[in-house]
Amino acid sequence: MLDKIIIASNSKDRPNLKQVGAILEKSGYNVISYEPDRIVSGELDFKASFSSEGAAFHYDGIALNPESVRAGWFRRPSFYGDSADDVRLRVLHQEYVAIQKNFWACVPESVWLNSPESMQTADVKFLQLKIASSLGFHFPEVVVSNSWDHIESLEHEKLIVKLIEVRGLPFAEGKKTLPTTVVSRDALPKQATPYPGLWQPYIEKKREWRVTVVGEKVFSAAIYTEDYAKDDWRVHQFGPGVTFRAEPFPDDLAEKCVALLKHFNLRYGAFDFIETPDGEMVFLEVNANGQFMWLEQQLGLPISEAIASELISIARENS
Repeated sequence: MLDKIIIASNSKDRPNLKQVGAILEKSGYNVISYEPDRIVSGELDFKASFSSEGAAFHYDGIALNPESVRAGWFRRPSFYGDSADDVRLRVLHQEYVAIQKNFWACVPESVWLNSPESMQTADVKFLQLKIASSLGFHFPEVVVSNSWDHIESLEHEKLIVKLIEVRGLPFAEGKKTLPTTVVSRDALPKQATPYPGLWQPYIEKKREWRVTVVGEKVFSAAIYTEDYAKDDWRVHQFGPGVTFRAEPFPDDLAEKCVALLKHFNLRYGAFDFIETPDGEMVFLEVNANGQFMWLEQQLGLPISEAIASELISIARENS
């Protein structure tokens, strides 16, 4: 029987997973594409049962014993879709997540490219910045406060504000992301409290960087933006104002990226940096599940191959 490698995501994410799955199957592994959104919709049969004699899991006609999984990629198994009723949607979504969390807890942590627990820890913004600081990354001052006086202590003509937890809002037609918002000092909305919110000075940009790390392999892409796209390149990513180029990243910073992932027990991460006009590299964040496929398609970076290779290495360790 072939060793099982599970890729947990959702049906809308298939184009980003196809190449990794093909490489794994060609290498002789039984790839299980686990799509909980299709469980919710009733398209696929799912059953988890527990008794004094043990646990049994069945998915899409497959007996899926978590202990039999040799490697796993916890990609994006948390999009379910549903009605536009926000209250109902949120309650159902929380329950879907809770049920799946029980299932993932039965999968040995050692099989994951990034375990759910490790990703959750790495996603804590202040902890991430604390570890980044200890490794020597430079990043702008961050202020969270309920007082505009404290926000204005960030002496800069323009500020940016982000939310820590909510990065997108669910709608019937899909999830919509919340971009970074640039605010000039004279336009601060002082009729409301600045709390909650994560405030930073706006950093002038020569260019930006998306650095994708898989194991100890580093894939770097420089991002050049027109003036109108400098607020958040993701919003303008598919327009003429944003250009991606495969360019070398400083070796010392690449080593620090690998070290940061190792600290959080991660084997995959997508890092964002700003390079200032005077050449200073400013760390923004690392996303343990960041997108990568457009870099592979536009620049030929073999990220899928690296992910598949890392999963095969994990499977061999667990065989």
